[in-house]
Order: sequence, then C-alpha cells, then structure tokens
Amino acid sequence: MAVMVMFMISGFANRYSMRSETTRKSARIFAGARALRIAPTLFVGLALSWGVAGVIRGRIQPIGVGQLAGNLTFAVGTRPGWPINPYYGNSPLWSLSYEVWYYAAFFVLWTVGRKFRSQLKWIALATSVLGIVGSQVSESPFPLFALLFIVWWVGAEFAAEFEATGGVSLRRQAAPIASVVLIAACWVAVVVIWADSGKALVLDEYPATQLVQLSGALLAIFAAFTWQAIGWRLFEQTVGLFRVIAPISFGIYAFHYPLLQLAEAKQFTGQWATELLWLVPLTIVLAYAVDVRLQRVLRRFLVVGPHVDPPPAETSVHGRI
Repeated sequence: MAVMVMFMISGFANRYSMRSETTRKSARIFAGARALRIAPTLFVGLALSWGVAGVIRGRIQPIGVGQLAGNLTFAVGTRPGWPINPYYGNSPLWSLSYEVWYYAAFFVLWTVGRKFRSQLKWIALATSVLGIVGSQVSESPFPLFALLFIVWWVGAEFAAEFEATGGVSLRRQAAPIASVVLIAACWVAVVVIWADSGKALVLDEYPATQLVQLSGALLAIFAAFTWQAIGWRLFEQTVGLFRVIAPISFGIYAFHYPLLQLAEAKQFTGQWATELLWLVPLTIVLAYAVDVRLQRVLRRFLVVGPHVDPPPAETSVHGRI
C-alpha cells in the first residue's frame, strides 16, 4: 500500500507543480527539472548496487550491460519471465520505472491535451484498461505500468480540485475513484481466471500482487477521506514528521537496500541493533550528499527554470479533502 500512496502523492505533486496556466515552455522546464532530480541519484544508486555486490562476493562483478541498460531505460519488471530485474538486487527500484513512465505520460498528456485537460482522467482510465488487456498477452512490464496509471492519476485529479477550490471533495472525485474500483474489479476477474486455470496464486507475484496494490490504493483513499472527516487529528505528529526527510527521501529509497544487503551479508558487528548504528547514518549521509549537495552543484551549471513549490503543509492538512 505504501507504494500506491506514494504514486498518488507523486501524481498530486506533479499536477500541482504544473498549474492550469502552464505553457509549453514551462512544461519543458518541468521535464528537465524532473530529469535532473532523478538521474544523479539513480546513477549513484546503481553504482552502489554494483559495488556492494562485488564486496559481498569478494570480486569485481561484471557490469551487465543488458541489465544496466534496462534499468537506465526504466524497463524493470517483476513478472516471472521478464529478463530485466532491479540492478544487482536493488529491489526497491522496481517502482521507479513506474514513476518515470508516469512522469512521461503526464508530460505528454498535459502538453498535447491543453484544450481538454478536464477530460484527461478518461484517458488515464483507458490506459489502465489497455494495461489489463496487454498483460494477458505479454510478460513485458509496460502493461502493468499502464494498469496502475489510474492510481497515479487520482493524485493528479486531487491536485486539480485543490488548485481550483483549496480542497478535495469526495463528490468531485467520484469519477476517478470509481475508475480505480472498476480497474480493481476487472483485475479480480484476471485473478479468478488465473486460479481456475490451475496456476498457483502467490501473494507477492503476478497477478495477486496487482490485486493487492489496487486494493491498497482504494484503502488509502478511504483512509484519507476518513481522516479528513475527523479533522486530520495527529497528522502533524505522524505523517507530518516525514517533511523532515523529504529532501533526501529519494536518496534513502535508492541507497538503503544495497547497504542493507551489505550489513546482512557481512554482519560487521554481529548484532542487527548495532549494525543499524552505522547503516542508518551512512544511508542518510549518502542521501544528503547526493540529493542536496550534489543537486546544488548541478543546478549552478544547469538552468532548469523556476520551481513551483507544493502547497504548504498546513494548507493541505486543514484544507477540505
């Protein structure tokens, strides 16, 4: 469910950053800023994965050009039979391929569909329907990217209403939420057909995983509106705390798993509690070095244009959702 929540937050943030009056020029600036934000951390994360694999196995590992190219072109899949996997076992990076293709799809739809932006949710729904169909004829991850696009787009629809009214209402979001329900219902049929064919259902494998993801998205939406109904009690004391790590969150996401693998394989201290004493600080330091310090250096040399900040936390918390 956590990844589905992040997809919706990503959709919200990207849509809100664009605003209705965004021009083609500023849309290109937006795309450049996204690329600059992702590329350095991804390169370091892949290099770290390769380096840690060498330390664990006691010898320099082959670069694996095919796997590396697949990761750099965001063609990573988790379905059995697909040859491109997260580079050297850095498994959290599976979701980055989804995110990047969603950025690309949003950029195209937003710039091409300027005259019918209020109808883009139906294109998002059609994309997910095509994902269902495509997943039945191909083991490629791209149909699964398309399948979950409607989840990401729900966040974009939330942002559109937030921009227009200062809040988000269940009444105005009925169509995108119903779209997720529809896709989930269709996927139940896929799971039933799979099981009736005598194939095993494994919770963390296709097609059960996708049903769990869609169900998690609906649960997260229900939880958000329920939390809103009681006035976002304890929001600042819980979710609000993540504001502190937001600037380095991508680095933590990309770097933590290889370091975790290293700690598990080498057991430098012999106790997991003491392993965390070096693992956590090292992850944070690396994330800060790349996500903050390196980003500042790169932005001095690469003009990416003005940045539109997301809505203030206090506004989004106390707004009408």
